[in-house]
Amino acid sequence: MAPRDDYEAVPLDDEKPSEAGSWETRPSADEAYRIQEARKTANHWLWIGHIALLSISTTLFTLATCMRYAKPSSLAVTTQYSTYFGDMSITLEEVTRLGLSPDSLKITDPKTGRVGYRAAIEVFHQLHCLNLLRQFSYKEYYATEGGDIDAPAADVRGHVDHCIETLRMNLMCQADIGVFTFKVYPELGDDDPWPDFSTLHTCRNFEGIRDWARGRAVTWDDNA
Repeated sequence: MAPRDDYEAVPLDDEKPSEAGSWETRPSADEAYRIQEARKTANHWLWIGHIALLSISTTLFTLATCMRYAKPSSLAVTTQYSTYFGDMSITLEEVTRLGLSPDSLKITDPKTGRVGYRAAIEVFHQLHCLNLLRQFSYKEYYATEGGDIDAPAADVRGHVDHCIETLRMNLMCQADIGVFTFKVYPELGDDDPWPDFSTLHTCRNFEGIRDWARGRAVTWDDNA
């Protein structure tokens, strides 16, 4: 099978330090939030509770690309364009180069009419799983919206468990070795140490990966 004439490699060579406002070393948003909130309340334990929740949620930084609105159960969040999307078409040459099975499901490329293979990129499956966990935490709302949470309880439980395991394996496989330190804020009357997540990371060009995959996107109706 001839390779696609318009094949273009995933632009991973565009990796570079993230732009300002993302991962650069400077006072983090949660640090600024702590200082601001401390001025608004004298309730020490309430303050500790808020910061603990914020610190935990900071570790789930990828969730910000799945949910950009304050109300997770609002219509805007439900209907907005997803950061991740479905499957794409790759050629036999690409299947062979990637060491994948040529017995995989074949598909007709809707743009070229050529027969290729249904495929997907791992990161979009992982984002799907992260979004599923977000929806599961608001299942009272999403259970009636016709998506993955709107399913029999046993199916949802199995799907959630699968996603937790998928994310666990990916985190351990990628094993981010970025190092963060801790700070104390005696001026706030708090001697407990808090993690400082404002560390520098070098990231792949996610927009480039998404654009590349979007150019090859297919639907379930395109099976060969």
